[in-house]
Amino acid sequence: MLLARVRIGKAVDGAQLAETLAEVPLVQDNPAWTCRIWVRDAIAALEADRKSLGTRVTDWQRIEQTSNIYIAQKRQQRRYDGSGTWRASTVPTYDLLEEKEVIP
Repeated sequence: MLLARVRIGKAVDGAQLAETLAEVPLVQDNPAWTCRIWVRDAIAALEADRKSLGTRVTDWQRIEQTSNIYIAQKRQQRRYDGSGTWRASTVPTYDLLEEKEVIP
């Protein structure tokens, strides 16, 4: 389930971005491996390639902490439990570059 999006950068070379992300391994049959590990590795790969992203935030601790806080706020606002007037077609989005929510 997609809970939220967090914008961490601006793509400047879409082809390079796709190539870099395609090279980040997906680990199968390892219960200790999670999608969060893939995201962390993907961000490190994008930082290392120095071509895919222009303006960016690639500090994993900052990204993870901000994301966790944002999701907790959305849970507290009851965004995910079906109550309220949230449009199901929208995904809450936080822009880490601007340090503000862009889609509630």
